Amino acid sequence: AVSGPDPLGPYYELFKAGNKMNKSPFVADCVIANPPCMGHIHVCEALGIPLHIMFPQPWYYGTRSFPHPFAGLSYDKPTSPTIAGLNYKSYSYFEN
Repeated sequence: AVSGPDPLGPYYELFKAGNKMNKSPFVADCVIANPPCMGHIHVCEALGIPLHIMFPQPWYYGTRSFPHPFAGLSYDKPTSPTIAGLNYKSYSYFEN
């Protein structure tokens, strides 16, 4: 038997307890987690729900809505097709 710290720490007990203010249970269809987060896989396994690990930045796939994070372009909504095109092209500049 392996002994050591509980990988769930206090988190599973918090999920099991639900919302103490209005006495409602914690209910989730799935968890969407950022890869660096800790414990997500253990909590989902204990709750019996799917885990989706997704990175919140569009690093590898160009979008017209947002530029590459290192491009130094504005994250505001594109106001013209030209700006949307620059957002999309910014990915190829950094990935090639």
